[in-house]
Amino acid sequence: VLYDDGGEENIKRGFRLAPCDPISCLAAGYLDIAEGRSDDCVQKFERAIELDGTLFRPVVRIYVSRLSRPHLAISAAGDDIDRLRHVVGVLEEMQYKDLAEQTLERITDILETKCSLADASASEIALLGQIHARRGNNEAAIECYRRALELDYGRVEWRLELARLLARMERESEAMREARICLRLRPGLKAAEELAGSLSLRLSAMDGQAVSPR
Repeated sequence: VLYDDGGEENIKRGFRLAPCDPISCLAAGYLDIAEGRSDDCVQKFERAIELDGTLFRPVVRIYVSRLSRPHLAISAAGDDIDRLRHVVGVLEEMQYKDLAEQTLERITDILETKCSLADASASEIALLGQIHARRGNNEAAIECYRRALELDYGRVEWRLELARLLARMERESEAMREARICLRLRPGLKAAEELAGSLSLRLSAMDGQAVSPR
């Protein structure tokens, strides 16, 4: 602590005196690592996160970058979707590609269970759509975005993603309809204008082919 030779003992004393203080738990866990007792840090880090959820991200970074024990980060996330998504990002950054994919599969399973229920939220359904799109499951992604927009019509970013997916599937007329809705909801949106312009050219070319003599 501040390069004080007695810093280690102060951290230990602080943890003994304030075992329910999240920073005391975090510091004591980090000291365990520094002193070669990496197994002892886990319980302290778990308590730190329980007391202060904002410490989840630094703890994940310690598990993955400092300890090279990514499974601890996955375990710390539990079934919390936002935490699992953060872990996926860190795993990808640190080149744990297989574990990142496994964690993404876990997120997908959790979301599919949630989205099968009548009270599934629009954001949960849209997130499942985002994951399907990332994995190339375009039809499933389109269905999810349509469901999400039925619940929250005005979410332009979801509708734009739906339009892009439809364009990718060569469903130009449907894509154009969604792009135009985006522009009605948010006039001047550059991404929607560019997509609509591209779709207009594609539709014009298709019309030209339809009437050209053979």
